Amino acid sequence: VLRYSALLSGVVYGFVHNRSLKNEAADKAELKAYKTKAKLIEQAKREYATLHKKSEPKGDLSIDLEDNNADFAAFILKAVEKLE
Repeated sequence: VLRYSALLSGVVYGFVHNRSLKNEAADKAELKAYKTKAKLIEQAKREYATLHKKSEPKGDLSIDLEDNNADFAAFILKAVEKLE
């Protein structure tokens, strides 16, 4: 009886251990795939940024105070950058 119970407990332990190893391997593969996709996304973002650079207006620091659409924040930021 002791022999069969030891055999049965060994089989159960082997089954549980094998299942945990398979789950761990699946998790590692999923993490690797995620990292690969994240790396490709970052690379695509860099390529897109280089291809579609925002062109900054090369105008001077003059602003029309009568214009309702005047961007005062941009004017102030450019003035501060010019001071530096």
